Amino acid sequence: MTRFAAIVLAAGESRRMGEPKQLLPWGEHTIVEQVVSTLLRSPLDEIVVVVGHRADEV
Repeated sequence: MTRFAAIVLAAGESRRMGEPKQLLPWGEHTIVEQVVSTLLRSPLDEIVVVVGHRADEV
C-alpha cells in the first residue's frame, strides 16, 4: 500500500519581516496552524513540520 506524507517547512527566520512568517496571523490562527489544520483533514499518513528558528513558538 502506498503511503503519503506532507512536509511543512516552517524553519525560516524571516529577517526582512522581523518576525517568522509562519507565526503571522491568518484569520483566528497563525499561518502554520492553518496549514497543519488543512493537512489534518486530508488523507495523509504522516505530517512532518520542520522547525528551526524560534522552534518552541512554532
